[in-house]
Amino acid sequence: MPETRSILLGQSSDPHFRNVAHIASLTENIAIDIDEPIDVALAINDRGEHALEVEGRPVEVRSLWCRLKFPLSPIRRNFAPDLEGVVRDEWNGFAAGLSHLYSAVCKSPHLRAAPQSKLYQLRAAGLAGFKIPKTLCGVGKRPAARFLASHPEAVMKAIHSSRLATKDEDVFDILVTTPFTQALLDDASDQEFTACPYLLQERVSTVGEHRIIAFGGQVFAYRLVDRPNVEPLQDRRLMLPRFELTETPHRLQELIARYFTLTGLHYGVFDIVLEHGCDPVFFECNPEGQWHSANNINAEAIGRDFTDWITGQRAQGTQTC
Repeated sequence: MPETRSILLGQSSDPHFRNVAHIASLTENIAIDIDEPIDVALAINDRGEHALEVEGRPVEVRSLWCRLKFPLSPIRRNFAPDLEGVVRDEWNGFAAGLSHLYSAVCKSPHLRAAPQSKLYQLRAAGLAGFKIPKTLCGVGKRPAARFLASHPEAVMKAIHSSRLATKDEDVFDILVTTPFTQALLDDASDQEFTACPYLLQERVSTVGEHRIIAFGGQVFAYRLVDRPNVEPLQDRRLMLPRFELTETPHRLQELIARYFTLTGLHYGVFDIVLEHGCDPVFFECNPEGQWHSANNINAEAIGRDFTDWITGQRAQGTQTC
């Protein structure tokens, strides 16, 4: 049976958090200390249901309090300084996800708008009826090893960060989805698995991957088409695919409408896998997503439709396709 505990997330180098965590520890509550991390495993199944384990013990969250004051806390000397921005952003993303998943018992403000949180998105998509890749958001090497043992085909991705600044250069590296293998697990140190939370998912074939643009009751589906003689990669963005406008299945329209109702969104750009006869597989929804998939296809028509929708009036001298 899960143990009912209060969860406190913060840094012991922050006196405010340290004092509260010390008092709370006297009554067997759990402190997730960024400066001295413990094993944490937040699992999300293919229906969007979630369960939390701390140091291998199932936990029912009685209350949640998060305090992340990174601008006031020192950069840790035992980790690469040029990665500290990503590390802090991933902790923020993890805390935001917890605050949304446990919103009914959260004692601190949400750290980001809910639709921006990958963990919140996965739960909402599962409730809407999408199929969800089995997911683990965790801290520590042992939870990652257990996930890989049960999902030998797995991938790793960022929770919130999308770019990594390159030292002394005015360029950014994309934090891409990559295979999570036994060799990678063996090669990485325990410290790397406690620097910040990670997001692991069962590997899903992306052969039927589509980019979906949805707003105002309209849904446009674009299939990613691989370029000839390009070696397949897990993250298809690196393959610079072209896009092909396809018919939008009625089932997908229903699921997106449900997702919008659950999240309060009215516009979003989705990454979805569509296979004939199967429920669409949800990867993510970007609530501020771009339209590059429509380039050279129908971007101009979408621009007019979108403008009509947000302004409530038709642009003079134009017609919607």
